[in-house]
Amino acid sequence: MTTVNPDRDRERKEKLNLRKLKSLTDEFEFYSKKFKGGMPDSVRNRLKRLEVVIEVKTRIYEEALKNVEIVKGDEN
Repeated sequence: MTTVNPDRDRERKEKLNLRKLKSLTDEFEFYSKKFKGGMPDSVRNRLKRLEVVIEVKTRIYEEALKNVEIVKGDEN
């Protein structure tokens, strides 16, 4: 069994954050469907990292959309 290194996990999340949201969601769906029953720890950890990055990116996009709506509302 390997130990969980928080620095390595953070680096992997940062690397995932560079990818597009669609790519991340596609990969999440692929692994979720491929490993329906029992899944290896590496896949489980990957899915957790993907889930966290997708959640963060989604919040960023939602905030950006709110800001755009506010700016458009100020223009009118």
